[in-house]
Amino acid sequence: MALNAWQRTIIDDTGAAIPDAELEVFIAGTTNKPDIFEDASGSTALTNPFNANTNGFARFYVEGGAYDITATGNGSSQTWENVQLGNAQRYDTGTADNELPTQADIRNYYGVSYQPSVCPTIDCNFAEGVSRLYDGRKMSEQDDETIFSVTRGSEATYIAPNGRIKTAGVDELRYQYDPETGEALGILIEEQRTNLLTYSEDFTKDDWVKTNATIDSTNTIVAPDGENDAQKIVEDTQTAVTHGVFKRPSYTDGKTYTLSSFVKASERNFVQIKLHGHQASFDLSNGSVPYANSSIDDYGIVEHPDGWYQIWITQTFISGDAQLTLIGPAKEAGFDGHVYDGDGTSGIYVWGAQVEEGPAPSSYIPTTDAQVTRGKDRYERTLGDEHNPIEGTVLIEISEIRNGNSNGEVVKLMGPNTANGENFIWFRQVSPQGYVDLFCRVDGTTTADSSNLQLPAIDKKAAFTYHQDSGYVLYIDGNEMDAFTGVGLVPTNVDTIKSDGAVYSARAIKYYPRALSATELEELTK
Repeated sequence: MALNAWQRTIIDDTGAAIPDAELEVFIAGTTNKPDIFEDASGSTALTNPFNANTNGFARFYVEGGAYDITATGNGSSQTWENVQLGNAQRYDTGTADNELPTQADIRNYYGVSYQPSVCPTIDCNFAEGVSRLYDGRKMSEQDDETIFSVTRGSEATYIAPNGRIKTAGVDELRYQYDPETGEALGILIEEQRTNLLTYSEDFTKDDWVKTNATIDSTNTIVAPDGENDAQKIVEDTQTAVTHGVFKRPSYTDGKTYTLSSFVKASERNFVQIKLHGHQASFDLSNGSVPYANSSIDDYGIVEHPDGWYQIWITQTFISGDAQLTLIGPAKEAGFDGHVYDGDGTSGIYVWGAQVEEGPAPSSYIPTTDAQVTRGKDRYERTLGDEHNPIEGTVLIEISEIRNGNSNGEVVKLMGPNTANGENFIWFRQVSPQGYVDLFCRVDGTTTADSSNLQLPAIDKKAAFTYHQDSGYVLYIDGNEMDAFTGVGLVPTNVDTIKSDGAVYSARAIKYYPRALSATELEELTK
């Protein structure tokens, strides 16, 4: 009989994870300790007490019963009393009177995810910081960068749990967090992008033209990366004019660009940014966008800690448009909100200006005296004992997916090309149209090409199965999206799994060496 799981990320009173927290499990109401295990089969025992991992994540398996669980660390202690494991009928799961709870109700109550009958042989839970791999004998916990080889060829930034912008080294995975809530979003994967704006943090340089404004670089404040170097754009006393800083990068006709910057209110609560002559107003007192040209392709504002916001607009450049990029304070929202009488002292704080070719902002790329290119993220694994070439299932849990400049590999199973062409099973991001689909080839012949699926940008679970004798099935968020039935639709020489050039954050990726049933796919992707 399978044991029952309890798992949780241990956090302190501020919501921060407690690395290596110590956990102790007792039979409820006693000082007696039960036997606890690392796995559902009970083959590997855990010490009691035991420690969470370096990300604060803890999990154990135990026989059904009621337990008291205590966690301590970083000066914090907390206890969960009378935790029922394997006794769901004793608790209200939120269903109606006289209505039995479904399996999903019970899982939701206990905060555990659905587990199919087949064990995944690649089980990477990036958001939880726990990843396991079948090593030819058993599942063993391993580092993500041991399971996958990672290449990017450059440093790159990401958002840490405290909301600060941090820098990952060359070819390091980036673990992304929500800047507002601190929620773990998993690994950040992006296509190649270039910041076209030099001196992205130093607006005193002559590269930035000051129009009826000066830059205060003496009375700096803490920037989004935690350094005390954020400068202030200060308006002068000219009347009925624009106040701010601008540049004129070179743009290509027909290409789409995004201007973004981090800004913080000082004496002025409004900021105006302009790209190719198209502009938007942002209200830094409440994080809103009270005005945007109807001609703008897209725009947005995202809250960061300490009163900072990242703001952005996207616009396709058309020959004849003004090759102008402007950031400046505004007295009010509206087309001419940035045209006013200055008082000589008021302004806004600004940091991290960026213009990139693309339909949405990517992670921040710092620059000094030259443009900087961030390489595309790629992770890859040569498959071994964990792989079944006859049948299998891939699950990917996406926390965010954003449009890119070209098609990207969200996840791809591939084999060597033959004399006749390519062999792959590809769950791809179709950009810049903003779709996902399942696209497969055997010896250069397309054997599956699902309808382009327009999906919301966040919180997707997608899984596809393959079988040499029956073809493919694709499920997303509990629904069958497409199926391709027949023999010979699946390449027989798959030897690699990878992700390359897509634009998304992944909470988890799992590979199962069996083609899961429709019921399992539905439950797994809910």
